[in-house]
Amino acid sequence: MTAGDSDLELHPLVPVPDLLLPRPVAVTDSLAGFFTPGKTQFKVGPRPDRGPPARQSRRFFMIPAQSLHARRPFLRRTFALLAVALSMGLLSGCKDEGTPEYVADQFVEAYFQRMDQQGARQFTAFGATEMLDRELELTRGVREQGYLPAEAAAQVSWKRTGRSSRGERIRFDYDIEIRREGAQDHRSADIELSKVQAGWKVVRVAVQPR
Repeated sequence: MTAGDSDLELHPLVPVPDLLLPRPVAVTDSLAGFFTPGKTQFKVGPRPDRGPPARQSRRFFMIPAQSLHARRPFLRRTFALLAVALSMGLLSGCKDEGTPEYVADQFVEAYFQRMDQQGARQFTAFGATEMLDRELELTRGVREQGYLPAEAAAQVSWKRTGRSSRGERIRFDYDIEIRREGAQDHRSADIELSKVQAGWKVVRVAVQPR
């Protein structure tokens, strides 16, 4: 025994209480394979039953039946106007401006109904053009005094009544009705057309009283 050993005291072995000894942590089945020494363990319980997932609510906008009933006449009128406008557009689009009927009608409307010789001149050729040039010269003074062709438009109406052919020319018959100061005057017009430079033109005009 050395000198330093004399300072050491020997004591008999004293049993240590069980409370001071470390105890092993019990691992449940839910933590099997995830146990790590030295780390705090958490017990995983079953997921609580929350029931079926809630359905998302949808919003519907309801229109009162009284409002729909009140708007039905307006909707019917609107659709009716649209149908009329569409049909008029289709009919106007179906008109072939190159047909002799179209050219003859345009001439009669300008010459007889509107009394517009200058406007009717574009639909004529040969003798019909010369006739209009003479009339324009004779009525120049009247037009310079302020007379307008539109003033006589409401007093004349016309209707195409027949069609015939003579060689390469086509002839149309018209019924012209003239109203003057309460009196009516009917005349028959004979309009003859011919192909001029691949287009139909009025070449002869004859008017007779009925």
